[in-house]
Amino acid sequence: MLFPSGFKAKGGITGGDFDRDGDVDLALASQDTDTARLLDNQGAGTFVLLASAPAGGNPLAITSADFDRDGRADLALLLERASTFDNHANVGVLLNQGSGSFGPSTLYPVGYEPLGFLSADLDRDANPDLVVVANQTRALSLLVNHGDGTFGSRLQVSTGSWPVGVTCGDLDGDGDLDLASTHQVSETVEIHFNRCR
Repeated sequence: MLFPSGFKAKGGITGGDFDRDGDVDLALASQDTDTARLLDNQGAGTFVLLASAPAGGNPLAITSADFDRDGRADLALLLERASTFDNHANVGVLLNQGSGSFGPSTLYPVGYEPLGFLSADLDRDANPDLVVVANQTRALSLLVNHGDGTFGSRLQVSTGSWPVGVTCGDLDGDGDLDLASTHQVSETVEIHFNRCR
C-alpha cells in the first residue's frame, strides 16, 4: 500500500505511538523542509499527515524513544549541519508535548560528517542514550541521557579511520550493551566494549 508523505523521500523513517492512541505512527525526516513529519495511523494500516515539527539543518536520519520518561514517544534527528553557515553536525531532540505535537528542537553537537545513528541504554540507567558515527572526526559520539530529555556533552570514543556505521548488542555477555563500528577504508569491524560498571 502506498500513502503520500507530502515530501521528497530524502531522510530516514521511524515508528512510535506519538499520539498515545495505541497505534504505531510514523515519523519521517524531511531534508527538503528541515522538519520531522508525522503520519498518524488511522487504524487498519492507513495513515494521514498529522503534523510537522522544525528539526534543524538537513536531517539525515531519525529515531524514536521516550527520552524524558513521561510515557510519550519523543524524536531525535541526526542533522548534517547546524545551519547554512555551520557544517558542524548535531542531534536535534524533540520532546513530545502530547497528541503528536512536539516542542522545539534542542541541538547537541556530535562532530563532522555524521553517518550512523542509534539509540540505546548504554549506562544501564533505563534512559535511552544516543550514539552517532562522526566519519570525519573518526569517532563515535555518545550523548548520555540525564533522564529528563536532556543530554550531556558528547563523549568521544576514538575509532579507526573513516567509520561509516554502528550497531549495539551485548557482545561479551556481561549484561552491558557494547558497540560495533564498520570502517570503509580499512574494510574492518571494530568492537568497543562497554565498561560502564
